[in-house]
Amino acid sequence: MATSMKRIPTDQLIEEQKKGAPIILCVSFCAPACCCFWIPLLFFLGAANVLQTCENYESFTAWLRTYGLVPMCCGIVFQVLVTLTACCGNHMLFKLALRLQILTGCVSVGMMIWGWIEWSKTEEVPCVGNDDINPRTLALVFLILGSIGAPSVLAGALYRGLCGDVNMRKVKEPEGV
Repeated sequence: MATSMKRIPTDQLIEEQKKGAPIILCVSFCAPACCCFWIPLLFFLGAANVLQTCENYESFTAWLRTYGLVPMCCGIVFQVLVTLTACCGNHMLFKLALRLQILTGCVSVGMMIWGWIEWSKTEEVPCVGNDDINPRTLALVFLILGSIGAPSVLAGALYRGLCGDVNMRKVKEPEGV
């Protein structure tokens, strides 16, 4: 079967979202809690290992705690918003909620930029305690990985949210048709 892009009517998208609402909401809350709990945990443990002698102690620890939670929470909140607007049946709010999902990518990139600024103000000796998690190394690893994906995350989010048709979906077509 070949796949192609096809515009799906908003009514159909809303009905599909409504049908899957219980599963979508369960997965939206349970999957991150079960599979991704370690990300905020790492960042909170890293923040706890920042010494108060660090020049930018307050802002660096605030970034560590925020970066561990906010991007993941944004994804959950916007998925729940899409599902709730579908259940309400309001076409305009549903399409707005689909477009608002770009904020997850934009927030993630913004948090990453803030992280680079905060990380650049830290030094190993006055900032890192003796516990297991080195906050500077943790931040550096996540910032490098985030920087690699940031251009495509931002471009994809902006295209889908501002230029793309939120009703376009990949559909499988039977061969020979």
